[in-house]
Formats: sequence, C-alpha cells, structure tokens
Amino acid sequence: MSLLARFTIISFLLTLLIALGLAWRLESALEGDALSAVAQNAADQATNILSRNMTAADLQAPLSEARYQEVDALIRNSLLTTNIVRIKIWNIEGLLVYADDKSIMGKTFPLDEELQEALRGEIASHISDLQAEENVGERGEYNELFEIYVPLQPYDSEKILGAYEVYYELS
Repeated sequence: MSLLARFTIISFLLTLLIALGLAWRLESALEGDALSAVAQNAADQATNILSRNMTAADLQAPLSEARYQEVDALIRNSLLTTNIVRIKIWNIEGLLVYADDKSIMGKTFPLDEELQEALRGEIASHISDLQAEENVGERGEYNELFEIYVPLQPYDSEKILGAYEVYYELS
C-alpha cells in the first residue's frame, strides 16, 4: 500500500474518531441543558404554586385529612401533568408530610444527597433508577424518572423547612 493510501486511511480514521467524540460531547451537553431547563421549570412551578400555600405548621407532621385534600387538589389541578407523575413534600427530618401516593405519606426515609441539597436551599436533580426504598410505588410503572428536589420555604417562615420532590417522566 502506498504512503498516500496509508496516510488517507489513517487521516480518515482519526477524523472519524474526532467527529464521534465531538458528537457524543455535544449530545451530552444538549441533554444536560435540557434536563437543567426541565428542573428549573418544574422548580418554578412548584415554588410559585406550593410555597404560597404551605405553612410551617404543614411541615410538622403528615397533613391532616382536610389539609391533605386542599393541597392534593391544588397539586392535581396545577402541577401533575402527563410529564410530572409524582409529587412528594418532605420535612427536614425526612418525613413525607404529603405524597400524591397516599400509601407512603407519613413514613420517614433516609435523606439522600439531593434531598439534603434542597434542604440547604439548592435545586437538585438526578435520573433515578427507582431503587430507593421510597420509590417502591413507581418501580412497577417506570424504569427511571427524573427526580427534581426544590427547597420549600413556607410563606410564614424565613427558613427552608422542607423540600418538594417532583418526578418527571423522561419519555
């Protein structure tokens, strides 16, 4: 094989490898930007709708039946969509004071890293494989969900007293 032919083949392979690497990097960046935009949008919606309607007292214990019905109606009418499939409200001790899946409401779970970030005032998110103990209800219906954690500062408090967890379906 001539020197020119070898040079052409090697140049083509190197160009192909560089193009594949750049395409992979671009896809990762676009996916990250899209997920970040989804997280920010979900956080804005939850904050605008729920923060104005939650009190510090709501985060002390699981919501009473009457209060649950009020919050649940607000969530179902304004937040749950075809893409947002689950919402939970946590207090700072890991207690679920609200869950649209009422069977887990009132249970306490360990604070995962993202929930701790939200309790420190930061929006946190990750794609979950739903293996956490709290996700038993979602496992049968979904393989993975985008979990978004939003700090919760009730309107009658100057502190973050909990967090919203929004589950977003990626399909």
